[in-house]
Amino acid sequence: MPSDSRLLIGARYPNAGELPAKLGLAEAARRLEDAGFDSLWTSDHLAMPDLLPTTYPFTDDGHVPWKPDLGWSDAIVSLGIAAAVTDKIRLGTAVLIALLRSPLVVARQVASVALEAGGRFMLGVGVGWLSEEFDAVGVPFARRGARLDAWIEVVREVWSGSLSPRGADHPYPNPHRMVCRPNPPEPIPVLIGGLSPAALRRAGVLADGWLGLQAADELNPSALAESVEKIRGHARAAGRDPSSLHLMIQVTGSAGKAEYVAAQAAGLAAAGLDEIIVDVDWDDASDARRTFATLTSAAA
Repeated sequence: MPSDSRLLIGARYPNAGELPAKLGLAEAARRLEDAGFDSLWTSDHLAMPDLLPTTYPFTDDGHVPWKPDLGWSDAIVSLGIAAAVTDKIRLGTAVLIALLRSPLVVARQVASVALEAGGRFMLGVGVGWLSEEFDAVGVPFARRGARLDAWIEVVREVWSGSLSPRGADHPYPNPHRMVCRPNPPEPIPVLIGGLSPAALRRAGVLADGWLGLQAADELNPSALAESVEKIRGHARAAGRDPSSLHLMIQVTGSAGKAEYVAAQAAGLAAAGLDEIIVDVDWDDASDARRTFATLTSAAA
């Protein structure tokens, strides 16, 4: 986990929409590393229903802020491409809808990318919100929180090099003792995405950190400070060291608003955040470098 005292600056990696084909994921990764960003992050969906529901939990009116034909290049495969063409920038998922996939398969994919990346991987996971997407892969939508806890347990065990037998009553039963190689070169931090009380509790009790989300036009350091303190309180109650957690937010809709976000940097750091993830304007080849320079001058 990074130990830099300044507010770290990450960028959203353009694995959605037309940009993977238009710009190229390798070029995007090189551009972000050359600009100086500390990290890059993929988003995740497998598929969208033709008629989008009005149940999106991250807008006030439940409106989904994209069209159903947007499309996503696979989050982990995209990071494998980034790993092959970069040397220093950290790579993460923000966030992977974990329960849509087998924990054994994800653990092996992530370990493979981490080997190429030299230990630069961070796995952000969430419970998901789109029931139709769960239906499409035959995964139950109910009791997602409990199943995510079990999913993380399995992933971490696989990274240790083995997988123990688990009975039929376990969310991920396995009758055999399995050997799982190769191992990641370094421990892979698991971050919990989400804003709900359950997500904050899980971040403090189970995970290595938190990945929250706020819109650029609605940045509220005071509200974030409350969430951070709740996470730290859960960590203390569980006998964990709150200072060991890596606490972050995605600042959505922030392309072209670097100066505005920079003006909030001191408040975000004072709220207890270690890192923020912002958008860049990919139609402007110089925007990544300009955005990072603007934000780091304020975050220093």
